[in-house]
Amino acid sequence: MVTMASVLMLSAVPFQVFAADSGKEADAKKESAQISSSIDKTLQQANEKYREIESLKKDVSDTQNKISETQKSIKDTEASIKKRTDAMAGRMKDIQVNESSFNLVDAVMSADNLSDFISRVHAVNVIQGAERTKVETLAADKDKLEKLQSDLSTNQQTLANKEETLSQEKSNLDEDVAGLKQQLKDNQKLLDTLSKDRIAKEAIEQKEKADKEKAAKQKEEAQKQTAKQEAAKISDSNTQSSSPASQSDNSQPAAEQPIVSVPSSGTSSGGGRTLSMQSTAYSYSEAGLTPFTATGLDLRKNPNAIAVDPSIIPLNSIVEVSGYGLAIAADTGGAIKGNIIDVHFPTVDQCYAWGRRQVTVTIK
Repeated sequence: MVTMASVLMLSAVPFQVFAADSGKEADAKKESAQISSSIDKTLQQANEKYREIESLKKDVSDTQNKISETQKSIKDTEASIKKRTDAMAGRMKDIQVNESSFNLVDAVMSADNLSDFISRVHAVNVIQGAERTKVETLAADKDKLEKLQSDLSTNQQTLANKEETLSQEKSNLDEDVAGLKQQLKDNQKLLDTLSKDRIAKEAIEQKEKADKEKAAKQKEEAQKQTAKQEAAKISDSNTQSSSPASQSDNSQPAAEQPIVSVPSSGTSSGGGRTLSMQSTAYSYSEAGLTPFTATGLDLRKNPNAIAVDPSIIPLNSIVEVSGYGLAIAADTGGAIKGNIIDVHFPTVDQCYAWGRRQVTVTIK
Protein backbone atom coordinates (compact mmCIF):
# COMPACT_ATOMS: atom_id res chain seq x y z
CA MET A 1 0.00 0.00 0.00
CA VAL A 2 1.33 3.39 -0.98
CA THR A 3 1.24 5.77 1.96
CA MET A 4 1.55 9.54 2.03
CA ALA A 5 4.87 9.19 3.89
CA SER A 6 6.34 7.00 1.16
CA VAL A 7 5.21 9.46 -1.50
CA LEU A 8 6.85 12.31 0.37
CA MET A 9 10.05 10.30 0.77
CA LEU A 10 10.18 9.47 -2.93
CA SER A 11 9.48 13.03 -3.97
CA ALA A 12 12.26 14.29 -1.71
CA VAL A 13 14.95 12.08 -3.27
CA PRO A 14 15.28 13.90 -6.63
CA PHE A 15 15.29 17.24 -4.85
CA GLN A 16 18.15 16.09 -2.61
CA VAL A 17 20.07 14.75 -5.62
CA PHE A 18 19.63 17.98 -7.56
CA ALA A 19 20.60 20.00 -4.49
CA ALA A 20 23.78 17.94 -4.14
CA ASP A 21 24.55 18.33 -7.85
CA SER A 22 23.93 22.06 -7.64
CA GLY A 23 26.26 22.36 -4.65
CA LYS A 24 28.93 20.33 -6.42
CA GLU A 25 28.67 22.52 -9.51
CA ALA A 26 28.84 25.68 -7.40
CA ASP A 27 31.97 24.39 -5.64
CA ALA A 28 33.56 23.53 -8.99
CA LYS A 29 32.77 26.98 -10.39
CA LYS A 30 34.21 28.59 -7.27
CA GLU A 31 37.39 26.53 -7.65
CA SER A 32 37.56 27.48 -11.34
CA ALA A 33 37.30 31.18 -10.45
CA GLN A 34 40.06 30.80 -7.86
CA ILE A 35 42.33 29.07 -10.39
CA SER A 36 41.56 31.77 -12.98
CA SER A 37 42.54 34.44 -10.46
CA SER A 38 45.71 32.50 -9.61
CA ILE A 39 46.59 32.19 -13.31
CA ASP A 40 46.20 35.94 -13.77
CA LYS A 41 48.38 36.63 -10.70
CA THR A 42 51.09 34.22 -11.88
CA LEU A 43 51.00 35.68 -15.41
CA GLN A 44 51.34 39.21 -14.06
CA GLN A 45 54.30 38.14 -11.90
CA ALA A 46 55.91 36.45 -14.90
CA ASN A 47 55.44 39.60 -17.00
CA GLU A 48 57.01 41.73 -14.25
CA LYS A 49 60.05 39.45 -14.33
CA TYR A 50 60.02 39.61 -18.13
CA ARG A 51 60.18 43.42 -17.99
CA GLU A 52 62.93 43.27 -15.35
CA ILE A 53 64.91 40.90 -17.57
CA GLU A 54 64.50 43.19 -20.59
CA SER A 55 65.69 46.14 -18.47
CA LEU A 56 68.64 44.10 -17.17
CA LYS A 57 69.57 43.12 -20.72
CA LYS A 58 69.72 46.81 -21.64
CA ASP A 59 71.79 47.58 -18.52
CA VAL A 60 74.19 44.76 -19.36
CA SER A 61 74.52 46.04 -22.93
CA ASP A 62 75.10 49.63 -21.73
CA THR A 63 77.70 48.46 -19.22
CA GLN A 64 79.48 46.43 -21.89
CA ASN A 65 79.58 49.55 -24.10
CA LYS A 66 81.00 51.59 -21.21
CA ILE A 67 83.69 48.96 -20.68
CA SER A 68 84.60 49.04 -24.37
CA GLU A 69 84.75 52.85 -24.39
CA THR A 70 86.81 52.87 -21.18
CA GLN A 71 89.25 50.31 -22.58
CA LYS A 72 89.68 52.47 -25.72
CA SER A 73 90.22 55.59 -23.59
CA ILE A 74 92.80 53.73 -21.51
CA LYS A 75 94.63 52.67 -24.67
CA ASP A 76 94.59 56.25 -26.05
CA THR A 77 95.72 57.71 -22.71
CA GLU A 78 98.56 55.20 -22.39
CA ALA A 79 99.72 56.16 -25.91
CA SER A 80 99.53 59.87 -24.97
CA ILE A 81 101.53 59.27 -21.79
CA LYS A 82 104.19 57.36 -23.72
CA LYS A 83 104.43 60.16 -26.29
CA ARG A 84 104.75 62.88 -23.64
CA THR A 85 107.20 60.82 -21.61
CA ASP A 86 109.36 60.33 -24.69
CA ALA A 87 109.21 64.09 -25.40
CA MET A 88 110.23 64.92 -21.83
CA ALA A 89 113.08 62.41 -22.01
CA GLY A 90 114.30 64.03 -25.23
CA ARG A 91 114.17 67.49 -23.64
CA MET A 92 116.15 66.34 -20.63
CA LYS A 93 118.75 64.78 -22.92
CA ASP A 94 119.15 68.09 -24.77
CA ILE A 95 119.66 69.90 -21.48
CA GLN A 96 122.32 67.43 -20.40
CA VAL A 97 124.18 67.69 -23.72
CA ASN A 98 124.02 71.49 -23.91
CA GLU A 99 123.69 73.11 -20.49
CA SER A 100 123.59 76.60 -22.02
CA SER A 101 120.26 75.83 -23.56
CA PHE A 102 118.91 75.72 -20.09
CA ASN A 103 120.64 78.90 -18.84
CA LEU A 104 117.74 81.19 -19.59
CA VAL A 105 119.03 83.96 -17.32
CA ASP A 106 122.23 84.29 -19.38
CA ALA A 107 120.15 84.34 -22.54
CA VAL A 108 118.09 87.26 -21.24
CA MET A 109 120.98 89.21 -19.78
CA SER A 110 122.97 89.03 -23.02
CA ALA A 111 120.38 91.11 -24.87
CA ASP A 112 121.79 93.91 -27.05
CA ASN A 113 119.11 96.49 -26.22
CA LEU A 114 115.77 96.94 -24.43
CA SER A 115 113.72 95.67 -27.35
CA ASP A 116 115.88 92.58 -27.61
CA PHE A 117 115.61 92.13 -23.83
CA ILE A 118 111.79 92.22 -23.93
CA SER A 119 111.70 89.76 -26.82
CA ARG A 120 114.00 87.38 -24.97
CA VAL A 121 111.94 87.60 -21.77
CA HIS A 122 108.80 86.77 -23.74
CA ALA A 123 110.54 83.84 -25.40
CA VAL A 124 111.68 82.57 -22.01
CA ASN A 125 108.10 82.77 -20.69
CA VAL A 126 106.79 80.87 -23.71
CA ILE A 127 109.42 78.16 -23.32
CA GLN A 128 108.77 77.82 -19.59
CA GLY A 129 105.02 77.74 -20.17
CA ALA A 130 105.39 75.03 -22.79
CA GLU A 131 107.58 72.95 -20.51
CA ARG A 132 105.17 73.42 -17.61
CA THR A 133 102.22 72.46 -19.83
CA LYS A 134 103.98 69.28 -20.89
CA VAL A 135 104.57 68.30 -17.28
CA GLU A 136 101.01 69.17 -16.21
CA THR A 137 99.49 67.35 -19.19
CA LEU A 138 101.57 64.29 -18.46
CA ALA A 139 100.43 64.34 -14.82
CA ALA A 140 96.79 64.84 -15.90
CA ASP A 141 97.03 61.90 -18.29
CA LYS A 142 98.38 59.73 -15.49
CA ASP A 143 95.49 60.80 -13.21
CA LYS A 144 93.03 60.13 -16.03
CA LEU A 145 94.52 56.69 -16.62
CA GLU A 146 94.20 55.85 -12.94
CA LYS A 147 90.52 56.92 -12.93
CA LEU A 148 89.79 55.02 -16.15
CA GLN A 149 91.30 51.87 -14.70
CA SER A 150 89.20 52.32 -11.57
CA ASP A 151 86.06 52.87 -13.69
CA LEU A 152 86.89 49.77 -15.71
CA SER A 153 87.16 47.66 -12.57
CA THR A 154 83.87 49.07 -11.23
CA ASN A 155 82.04 48.50 -14.53
CA GLN A 156 83.36 44.96 -14.80
CA GLN A 157 82.12 44.17 -11.29
CA THR A 158 78.76 45.81 -12.07
CA LEU A 159 78.50 43.74 -15.23
CA ALA A 160 79.25 40.53 -13.34
CA ASN A 161 76.58 41.36 -10.73
CA LYS A 162 73.96 42.22 -13.35
CA GLU A 163 74.70 39.08 -15.36
CA GLU A 164 74.29 37.01 -12.19
CA THR A 165 70.99 38.78 -11.41
CA LEU A 166 69.87 38.28 -15.01
CA SER A 167 70.61 34.56 -14.81
CA GLN A 168 68.65 34.26 -11.55
CA GLU A 169 65.68 36.22 -12.92
CA LYS A 170 65.61 34.01 -16.02
CA SER A 171 65.57 30.94 -13.77
CA ASN A 172 62.71 32.44 -11.71
CA LEU A 173 60.83 33.26 -14.91
CA ASP A 174 61.20 29.68 -16.15
CA GLU A 175 59.76 28.45 -12.83
CA ASP A 176 56.82 30.85 -13.10
CA VAL A 177 56.12 29.75 -16.67
CA ALA A 178 56.25 26.08 -15.67
CA GLY A 179 53.82 26.76 -12.81
CA LEU A 180 51.56 28.72 -15.14
CA LYS A 181 51.48 25.87 -17.66
CA GLN A 182 50.53 23.44 -14.87
CA GLN A 183 47.79 25.77 -13.67
CA LEU A 184 46.42 26.00 -17.20
CA LYS A 185 46.48 22.22 -17.46
CA ASP A 186 44.67 21.84 -14.13
CA ASN A 187 42.18 24.53 -15.08
CA GLN A 188 41.47 22.84 -18.42
CA LYS A 189 40.73 19.56 -16.62
CA LEU A 190 38.31 21.37 -14.34
CA LEU A 191 36.61 23.11 -17.27
CA ASP A 192 36.29 19.77 -19.06
CA THR A 193 34.77 18.24 -15.91
CA LEU A 194 32.32 21.12 -15.56
CA SER A 195 31.38 20.80 -19.22
CA LYS A 196 30.82 17.04 -18.93
CA ASP A 197 28.75 17.51 -15.76
CA ARG A 198 26.69 20.18 -17.50
CA ILE A 199 26.09 17.91 -20.51
CA ALA A 200 25.10 15.01 -18.23
CA LYS A 201 22.71 17.27 -16.33
CA GLU A 202 21.17 18.51 -19.58
CA ALA A 203 20.74 14.90 -20.73
CA ILE A 204 18.88 14.04 -17.49
CA GLU A 205 16.68 17.13 -17.86
CA GLN A 206 15.92 16.25 -21.49
CA LYS A 207 14.96 12.68 -20.50
CA GLU A 208 12.69 13.94 -17.71
CA LYS A 209 11.05 16.36 -20.12
CA ALA A 210 10.55 13.59 -22.68
CA ASP A 211 9.04 11.29 -20.02
CA LYS A 212 6.62 14.01 -18.92
CA GLU A 213 5.55 14.70 -22.50
CA LYS A 214 5.08 10.97 -23.08
CA ALA A 215 2.96 10.59 -19.90
CA ALA A 216 0.82 13.60 -20.84
CA LYS A 217 0.23 12.18 -24.33
CA GLN A 218 -0.71 8.78 -22.92
CA LYS A 219 -3.16 10.43 -20.54
CA GLU A 220 -4.73 12.39 -23.38
CA GLU A 221 -5.09 9.25 -25.52
CA ALA A 222 -6.68 7.38 -22.59
CA GLN A 223 -9.21 10.18 -22.07
CA LYS A 224 -10.12 10.14 -25.77
CA GLN A 225 -10.58 6.38 -25.70
CA THR A 226 -12.81 6.57 -22.62
CA ALA A 227 -14.96 9.22 -24.27
CA LYS A 228 -15.42 7.00 -27.33
CA GLN A 229 -16.42 4.05 -25.18
CA GLU A 230 -19.00 6.07 -23.27
CA ALA A 231 -20.43 7.46 -26.50
CA ALA A 232 -20.80 4.02 -28.09
CA LYS A 233 -24.25 2.43 -28.03
CA ILE A 234 -24.27 -1.04 -26.51
CA SER A 235 -26.91 -3.06 -28.36
CA ASP A 236 -26.30 -6.26 -26.59
CA SER A 237 -26.17 -6.13 -22.79
CA ASN A 238 -24.43 -9.52 -22.77
CA THR A 239 -21.66 -8.28 -24.99
CA GLN A 240 -18.78 -6.98 -23.02
CA SER A 241 -17.46 -3.63 -23.97
CA SER A 242 -14.12 -3.63 -25.57
CA SER A 243 -11.28 -2.80 -23.24
CA PRO A 244 -9.54 0.50 -23.74
CA ALA A 245 -6.45 0.48 -25.72
CA SER A 246 -3.53 -0.40 -23.58
CA GLN A 247 -1.19 2.33 -22.72
CA SER A 248 2.25 2.32 -24.05
CA ASP A 249 4.60 0.25 -22.02
CA ASN A 250 6.25 2.59 -19.58
CA SER A 251 9.10 0.20 -19.25
CA GLN A 252 10.00 0.77 -22.88
CA PRO A 253 13.50 2.20 -22.89
CA ALA A 254 13.69 5.87 -23.61
CA ALA A 255 15.37 7.05 -26.73
CA GLU A 256 19.08 6.93 -26.24
CA GLN A 257 20.54 10.36 -25.67
CA PRO A 258 23.36 11.30 -27.99
CA ILE A 259 26.75 11.42 -26.38
CA VAL A 260 28.25 14.84 -26.80
CA SER A 261 32.00 14.96 -26.83
CA VAL A 262 33.71 17.79 -25.00
CA PRO A 263 36.41 19.49 -27.05
CA SER A 264 39.69 19.78 -25.23
CA SER A 265 42.17 22.44 -26.12
CA GLY A 266 45.10 20.62 -24.63
CA THR A 267 48.44 22.16 -23.77
CA SER A 268 51.38 23.16 -25.87
CA SER A 269 53.60 20.48 -27.25
CA GLY A 270 55.84 22.88 -29.18
CA GLY A 271 57.89 24.36 -26.33
CA GLY A 272 61.08 26.12 -27.31
CA ARG A 273 60.08 27.03 -30.89
CA THR A 274 60.72 30.60 -32.01
CA LEU A 275 58.69 32.06 -34.88
CA SER A 276 58.80 35.32 -36.81
CA MET A 277 55.20 36.49 -37.24
CA GLN A 278 52.98 39.43 -38.14
CA SER A 279 50.97 40.85 -35.25
CA THR A 280 47.79 42.88 -35.05
CA ALA A 281 45.83 43.77 -31.89
CA TYR A 282 42.26 43.52 -30.62
CA SER A 283 40.28 44.33 -27.47
CA TYR A 284 37.22 42.73 -25.91
CA SER A 285 35.89 46.28 -25.42
CA GLU A 286 35.47 46.66 -29.20
CA ALA A 287 31.86 46.69 -30.36
CA GLY A 288 30.49 43.23 -31.02
CA LEU A 289 33.25 41.33 -29.19
CA THR A 290 32.82 39.14 -26.12
CA PRO A 291 35.20 39.07 -23.12
CA PHE A 292 35.42 35.27 -23.37
CA THR A 293 37.99 33.57 -25.60
CA ALA A 294 37.66 30.37 -27.62
CA THR A 295 39.09 28.42 -24.65
CA GLY A 296 36.75 30.07 -22.13
CA LEU A 297 39.30 32.53 -20.71
CA ASP A 298 37.76 35.71 -19.29
CA LEU A 299 39.74 38.61 -20.79
CA ARG A 300 38.50 40.94 -18.07
CA LYS A 301 40.45 38.88 -15.54
CA ASN A 302 43.22 37.55 -17.81
CA PRO A 303 43.97 40.34 -20.33
CA ASN A 304 47.35 38.91 -21.43
CA ALA A 305 46.15 36.66 -24.24
CA ILE A 306 46.64 36.26 -27.98
CA ALA A 307 44.58 34.82 -30.82
CA VAL A 308 46.41 32.21 -32.89
CA ASP A 309 46.04 29.71 -35.68
CA PRO A 310 45.94 26.45 -33.64
CA SER A 311 47.71 24.60 -36.46
CA ILE A 312 50.72 26.90 -35.90
CA ILE A 313 50.57 27.56 -32.15
CA PRO A 314 48.60 25.11 -29.96
CA LEU A 315 45.86 26.63 -27.83
CA ASN A 316 46.70 27.11 -24.13
CA SER A 317 50.40 27.50 -24.97
CA ILE A 318 52.45 30.02 -22.99
CA VAL A 319 54.18 32.34 -25.45
CA GLU A 320 56.62 35.24 -25.26
CA VAL A 321 55.89 38.00 -27.79
CA SER A 322 58.64 40.57 -28.35
CA GLY A 323 57.48 43.99 -27.20
CA TYR A 324 54.33 42.54 -25.58
CA GLY A 325 55.48 40.04 -22.97
CA LEU A 326 54.18 36.68 -21.82
CA ALA A 327 50.68 35.64 -22.80
CA ILE A 328 48.35 32.66 -23.15
CA ALA A 329 47.38 31.43 -26.62
CA ALA A 330 43.71 31.40 -25.68
CA ASP A 331 41.76 32.63 -28.70
CA THR A 332 41.22 32.15 -32.43
CA GLY A 333 39.88 34.32 -35.23
CA GLY A 334 38.61 34.09 -38.78
CA ALA A 335 41.43 36.29 -40.08
CA ILE A 336 44.09 34.63 -37.92
CA LYS A 337 45.53 32.10 -40.34
CA GLY A 338 49.16 31.04 -40.75
CA ASN A 339 51.99 33.16 -39.36
CA ILE A 340 49.86 35.92 -37.84
CA ILE A 341 48.70 36.56 -34.29
CA ASP A 342 46.31 39.01 -32.66
CA VAL A 343 47.50 40.32 -29.26
CA HIS A 344 44.86 41.45 -26.76
CA PHE A 345 44.75 44.81 -24.98
CA PRO A 346 42.14 46.04 -22.47
CA THR A 347 41.49 49.23 -24.48
CA VAL A 348 41.03 50.10 -28.14
CA ASP A 349 43.54 52.97 -27.86
CA GLN A 350 46.24 50.46 -26.92
CA CYS A 351 45.35 48.45 -30.02
CA TYR A 352 45.78 51.52 -32.24
CA ALA A 353 49.13 52.26 -30.56
CA TRP A 354 50.29 48.70 -31.26
CA GLY A 355 49.20 48.78 -34.90
CA ARG A 356 50.60 46.06 -37.16
CA ARG A 357 54.18 44.95 -36.67
CA GLN A 358 56.68 42.14 -37.08
CA VAL A 359 57.28 40.21 -33.85
CA THR A 360 59.23 37.24 -32.57
CA VAL A 361 57.11 34.60 -30.83
CA THR A 362 58.71 32.01 -28.56
CA ILE A 363 56.59 29.07 -27.43
CA LYS A 364 57.51 28.19 -23.86
